[in-house]
Amino acid sequence: MKLGCKDSKLNCPAEGFKNKQLSYLPLMPFKIYRSSAGSGKTFTLVKEYLRLALSSDRPDLYRAILAITFTNKAAEEMKSRVIEVLNDLSLPSDKEHAMAGLLRKELGVTEEVLTARAQQTLKHMLHHYSDISISTIDHFTHNVIRTFAQDLGLSINFEVELDTERITQAIVVALLERMEGNPALTDALIDVVRSQIDDEKSWSIDDLLKKFASTLFNEESRFHLEKLKSIELTEFKQLRQKLRIELKETAERLKAHGKEFN
Repeated sequence: MKLGCKDSKLNCPAEGFKNKQLSYLPLMPFKIYRSSAGSGKTFTLVKEYLRLALSSDRPDLYRAILAITFTNKAAEEMKSRVIEVLNDLSLPSDKEHAMAGLLRKELGVTEEVLTARAQQTLKHMLHHYSDISISTIDHFTHNVIRTFAQDLGLSINFEVELDTERITQAIVVALLERMEGNPALTDALIDVVRSQIDDEKSWSIDDLLKKFASTLFNEESRFHLEKLKSIELTEFKQLRQKLRIELKETAERLKAHGKEFN
């Protein structure tokens, strides 16, 4: 879980913003909390979140806080705990909430002030629930990309597809459709099929392309694939033929060396 400023109008040390007139949140030093399971991480994170959200009389201050988690379950748990604690802080009770004393001390406010801020913040949150920015990394990056979709050359209505098999099939179909009117691509694919037949392997072009397309989702392959982008199909065909000749010559040399030991 990470907490941070997300509003450019706020005094965020990471952005070096120094305008005191627009400083609504206190300076946030970088902190790392290390703890094992069940030792109170959620309690500490909720307390830190509320320390920021309740640091002034503005009930919408939570809108400037970004909390990022790894899973949807963690995000929902965090959001539920924030609402639950705010509700407890808002209601008079004979038994004080465990977080109340810590927040009063860190914020330097009285019980009455803390209760009033909790009530106003809770009311505002419930009326603007979608503005609570506690989400997964995936959801956050998706929102950023959608915001700048036009700048990135993407359709505003783009969708995220998580089924790699479905994407692979779509890639293969799109590539085969480009064969018409593209002699270089056609020759390259025919060359691949011929080499498969020569090696007595499956000549199904669909299976070969699907297998290769699957490397697009492999993190380790991206570096090598980036280098291949600058190679034209005709050049690639020449390199492939050269490599096949070298492999054949190497195999023959190894066989010759093997016979020497027999």
